[in-house]
Amino acid sequence: DGATLVRFMTTVEALYPSEKTALVMYDHGGGLFGLCWDDTTGVDECIRLPELADALDQASADLDLLVFNACLMGQAEIAFQVAHHADTIVFSEHVMSMRGFEWHLAFDALRAEPTMDGTALGLLLAENYAANNAAATGSLFTVSVLDASAMDAVVGAFAAAAAAQTTALDEFTSQLRECRNTAEEADPYGPVDVVEYMSNVAGCEKIDDLTVRSTAQQVVDAVEEAILYHWALQWVEGMNGLGVYFPRNNTQDEWIVDGEIYSALPFCQETGWDAFLAAYEAA
Repeated sequence: DGATLVRFMTTVEALYPSEKTALVMYDHGGGLFGLCWDDTTGVDECIRLPELADALDQASADLDLLVFNACLMGQAEIAFQVAHHADTIVFSEHVMSMRGFEWHLAFDALRAEPTMDGTALGLLLAENYAANNAAATGSLFTVSVLDASAMDAVVGAFAAAAAAQTTALDEFTSQLRECRNTAEEADPYGPVDVVEYMSNVAGCEKIDDLTVRSTAQQVVDAVEEAILYHWALQWVEGMNGLGVYFPRNNTQDEWIVDGEIYSALPFCQETGWDAFLAAYEAA
């Protein structure tokens, strides 16, 4: 749970003080549901997103690099939740291989260049992961590296796009639904690729509202600026490094977006994306 993470981080910092710090969250990932299950105490025992944020706050985490060696963590909601605690974030928009990252290569590189910063190490991890999994057949592996400082710009652009699309939803319901349903998704009830969806909206000639299309393009530009590196196998090649919760039919799994739980996330508080999803469901 979050308390265990706080205890781990504060203990390690006290025993091994360093100029640069990386935190690796290594276990199963469930996207908005959480990550790092405790298999000894029950199926629902994991670190939920609010717990993760609280733990990083309590540990006064100031990380050069935050690595999610876990599936489905490459989402805008998650990135914004932890962005003020890390310079660089590495995660996967879809699933990760069970082998994970090539840690031996990372440690070799650190020994050769001990002053390496978090961004360089994150890029090294992602590039080696891509090279190691490039020949995987029929898999859905992805990885991306995010400049956490760029998330404020992403969220600002998202807020404008969400407002514009909510206002125009009655007029362009079918067009926005087509834009969503033709974008790469990790799951019909889960995240959709931000760049693909917003690019579809920006390029949809059937939407003659220039505010809707231009604000969507601004999200694309902000995300492409934030993502320093992304890679995906050909079966999910439409994934560009960052997803956002957007269920196809909005038959919302209670454990993901139980109204107040999802709306309470900082991302929703800042962007109004939850209000757009509610309007989209009702349209």
